Amino acid sequence: MVVHVARVHQPQVFRDVSDAVEAAHDTCPADVAIRIGLTGLSTTPRSVAATMFAPCSNITIAVREIAQLAERCKTSPHLNGDPIYCAIAAYRGSMGAARQQLRGRGQDIGCEQ
Repeated sequence: MVVHVARVHQPQVFRDVSDAVEAAHDTCPADVAIRIGLTGLSTTPRSVAATMFAPCSNITIAVREIAQLAERCKTSPHLNGDPIYCAIAAYRGSMGAARQQLRGRGQDIGCEQ
């Protein structure tokens, strides 16, 4: 199980789901963005549950979020190119300029900085 805390360089890897959930709950500050599971699902430490580490639900949630981001990328006049690539980059937090442009237009795409 993987837990990655924003602004921490190395993700933590746990053998047991309960250890990963406990570590996430112990993350300070409690409102910092963390990414968990196979897809790097973005959440807050308090909302982490064991089911979020399950591959099927984790991937389903990530796909839903990426689809929403793709729609936002598609409608932004400042972003060119494939909206799926834009959405994946925004989801993974690797496209700072695009996130800022979308947020500046009132379209918060829910990505960590």
